[in-house]
Amino acid sequence: MKTLLSHLWFFTSEIRNLLYEKGFFQSKSYPNQFVIGIGNLEISGTGKTTLTIELAKYFESQNYKIGIFTSNYKGKAKKGIFKKVSSNLNDESNLILSQTNAVLGVKEVPQEAEIILVDDSFQKRYLHKDFEICLVANLKEKFCLPLGKLREPTKNLIRASEVIFTKSAFFETITENPKLDFSKGFVIDFDKRDLPQNLISISATGNFNWFRKCLEFNSIKTKNDFHFRDHSDFKKGEIDKIFSNYPNHFILTTEKDFPKLLNLGITKDRILIFKIKINLEEIQPILKKLELLLERKYLNKYNKIE
Repeated sequence: MKTLLSHLWFFTSEIRNLLYEKGFFQSKSYPNQFVIGIGNLEISGTGKTTLTIELAKYFESQNYKIGIFTSNYKGKAKKGIFKKVSSNLNDESNLILSQTNAVLGVKEVPQEAEIILVDDSFQKRYLHKDFEICLVANLKEKFCLPLGKLREPTKNLIRASEVIFTKSAFFETITENPKLDFSKGFVIDFDKRDLPQNLISISATGNFNWFRKCLEFNSIKTKNDFHFRDHSDFKKGEIDKIFSNYPNHFILTTEKDFPKLLNLGITKDRILIFKIKINLEEIQPILKKLELLLERKYLNKYNKIE
């Protein structure tokens, strides 16, 4: 059954793409803004949110006004502009707002922004992107959902302006494409030598195996690991049950899951946060290319105004 559904997914996505390529469906353009897409082929766990945050910070440091476009998957808000963390937004959206000065639009483009970063952009063909970045974790993945993890065939990577491999520490790939190492990280406010021994992890990520390998890669040991579905809201009863089996243990969690644990009444001093650390210097040629395109766009824009 999964094989049949996987073939159906493949043909549906290919027909949709063909309709865009032949002009039956149109992509909406935003000529007054520079739109950068950050997407993937696989479902979850490629590092889109982390890269979105780092790119927002990078361009903010160059005095650009940043906007984020998101679908707010599994969040309550269906549309609207947000400047602050909100209970109506999903985990990733709130994480972006908490770490940047960006304005976030749920299915709306923030008009005051000069650069729009489109979260989970590769399948959002209804938006025209001036530059499309596609993140790939595992090039060996062959099948579309639900048999595999692909949202569309790998041959469609040709649509991307740049393809970045994000798990070079875990997957061997024979490719000339840029690699951005997402395996390095640290526990906020802790030296590895000071980490408590009685540590368990609780997370709701798109790719738990990746999270687990990141901990191992950074020599962080836990007594046990508890994983929930991506975007899950932790229930107090579930967490209390874990605590009953692991009394006096500290929780290690992700940045996006930290607020949800706090909302259950768990004190801050009992929660440790693991943060992925990426180095944008690894994709410096891409940043330089983006800077040149931005300079050209805004030079032309201001010349027209004058």
